[in-house]
Amino acid sequence: RLQQFSLTNGPIAFMLTMILNDVIYYPVHCVAHKRAFYPFCHKQHHRQFVPFRGYQDAANQHPFEQIYGFSIFLASCHVSARLTGFHAGAAWVAFFAWAILNIANHLPFDSGVHLPLPYPAYPHDHQMHHRFPQCNYSTLTSMCDRMFGTFRAFRALDEPEPPEPPQLMWWENLKDPADMEDENDDKEPPPIGRPDFCPSHWSVLWVTICIFLSTCIIEWVRIGEFPDWHVYSIFAKAFIVMFNCGLLCYAVESACAQPVDVKDRSERLYTKPTMQQREERENKNLQEAVPRGLHKRFVGGKTVFRPSLKQAIESQSYKRE
Repeated sequence: RLQQFSLTNGPIAFMLTMILNDVIYYPVHCVAHKRAFYPFCHKQHHRQFVPFRGYQDAANQHPFEQIYGFSIFLASCHVSARLTGFHAGAAWVAFFAWAILNIANHLPFDSGVHLPLPYPAYPHDHQMHHRFPQCNYSTLTSMCDRMFGTFRAFRALDEPEPPEPPQLMWWENLKDPADMEDENDDKEPPPIGRPDFCPSHWSVLWVTICIFLSTCIIEWVRIGEFPDWHVYSIFAKAFIVMFNCGLLCYAVESACAQPVDVKDRSERLYTKPTMQQREERENKNLQEAVPRGLHKRFVGGKTVFRPSLKQAIESQSYKRE
């Protein structure tokens, strides 16, 4: 029923189901690539080096793979329903999103479609898995791949291989403590664009709209007519939270769209001065008591006795010849 919809059994249950699906699917997919199992089951799916036929390549699987793949999705829905509840509207959106993303992962287009999840996975990430089978095992989010070190960033087919770093001798790797160069000066600036952990605000918007529409359609079909307008106020809390999430993603993306001006060590604040900077600072404080070009001549010495400072002989300065 529409009155049973809430933030927890709607958008939160949707995202929890998608994350659980990848958490369960990741180890199963890794095992399927082991030498003992790969030739008998998963090898059929990897016959296409660069998938481009969409559903035909996505469904080109062993029947056992299709069974455990759908069973993992149903298990994720069951766990979410036990933990937070799972409204039928959000469940239908989760099913179609799971199916559409699996098809989009096997298309030749770099569509950029993804789900509002932390570290979302894109279609080109799954293409890298077909090209290099030992990476990018997840399909909806790359959290598990990044956590266990199996993530590999996308590289175009015609992009040349990056050059290998030169092999240095052991003495070339040593650093002189007196070297005043900052280690951070050689680092590359961060890339411009949305960071990897942040989904697009458009994904948050479209998933929220789809969940609301799916819930309304189910209610219209159930009662056979449009409910009263005040019933739709049940979406207010979920809309406010999701709107703020989308606004946060937009703010992060806008902030990272500008290039970062990497400052030198001399321009930074609250940095520990180096030895060279301390010496320069001390030399500036040490100033001559006599102008440059002149020097002091002291009159007197051990043989001259002066009883007080008032009777002391003042130093005289004269110009050098």
